Amino acid sequence: MSGPLRLLFIDDQETDLIFIEDLLTDTLLDVSFTARTSAADALQYLASTEILPHLIVLDLHLTGLSGLEFLAAVRYSKRTQCIPVVVRSGSADPQHHADALAAGAQTSLVKPFSYADQLAQMLDLYETWEHLRYDAKGHA
Repeated sequence: MSGPLRLLFIDDQETDLIFIEDLLTDTLLDVSFTARTSAADALQYLASTEILPHLIVLDLHLTGLSGLEFLAAVRYSKRTQCIPVVVRSGSADPQHHADALAAGAQTSLVKPFSYADQLAQMLDLYETWEHLRYDAKGHA
């Protein structure tokens, strides 16, 4: 059996991170949740951890180092360049999402407001990316 889907969430709104962690815990999805409140802290975590996340979920608008700058650093590093990144932004501006995709994000989503919509988005995210828990040979 494979381990949980390892998620790294980066958002400068700690309440959003707590909410998402609680939501994932409540749904009993097979995930391991790591949270960072800044892009700089997330880069430091990625440089120091032995076990990399399967998927990074990134807020685009962060204080300090921006989400786009973080994404550029992740794509530049041989160690992290293959980790898929999903951008979740409060912005619905199509240009922001186009910029994220151009910088190397696999997809860019608008953060929903309601609990039901947040839950649906997290379930969809899990179903879309849970295959990453398996090794290259397709074994669990």
